[in-house]
Amino acid sequence: MLHTAIYRQLDALVPARYVVFNAPSLEENEVMFYSSRNLCAWWPTFPDVQALRAKGVRIAALADHGQQVLPAYLREPWVLIVAPPLDGKE
Repeated sequence: MLHTAIYRQLDALVPARYVVFNAPSLEENEVMFYSSRNLCAWWPTFPDVQALRAKGVRIAALADHGQQVLPAYLREPWVLIVAPPLDGKE
């Protein structure tokens, strides 16, 4: 299911210089038509998160949906959770 309504709001929900993780599989390409944010399917490994943070990249993640439940290392206070539900209809 595509979540176009959320992707259209992504620039307002997530400040610049953030990379957003936990998109539904195969939807990370759709966002480029609606937002300037980088959106990735699923999430990075913990070492990748550490490397991104060391380079000053800020981390955001779409809220849990379906079987994509964020790991504990992405539930830290420095991770911006984008909370609109992805399991419902637009």
